[in-house]
Amino acid sequence: MSEPFGIGRHAGRGPAPFESCICCFKGDTPTGMLLVGEAEWVMGAMMAMGVPLEEAQGTVEYMARTQYGCLPGHVPEIDMECALRVCADCAGKAGLQVAKLPQMWRYPQPEHLRLPEGGE
Repeated sequence: MSEPFGIGRHAGRGPAPFESCICCFKGDTPTGMLLVGEAEWVMGAMMAMGVPLEEAQGTVEYMARTQYGCLPGHVPEIDMECALRVCADCAGKAGLQVAKLPQMWRYPQPEHLRLPEGGE
């Protein structure tokens, strides 16, 4: 099932521009990164770059369903790999760098930011 156009911050403006930054919707963004970690950390990293909570959560839940086979509302118990098209300005908000696609910086979740084993 596909998602309708014009959701969230882009509502009422039609589809986002071609190859746009996931954060600011700047079109023809030739750069990206790979976030690797627990679903909650991936969402936090997206939010640090300017993606609102609802959109970060929706993106992670969609990836969990389509790439990891999770049931709706669930996330994998393993680290997720989330490749994002992001411009340098938005990545810079979180102190991260981007690389020209198809190359990507790989940002693994720091160990001290992991959830405790078996809990929240």
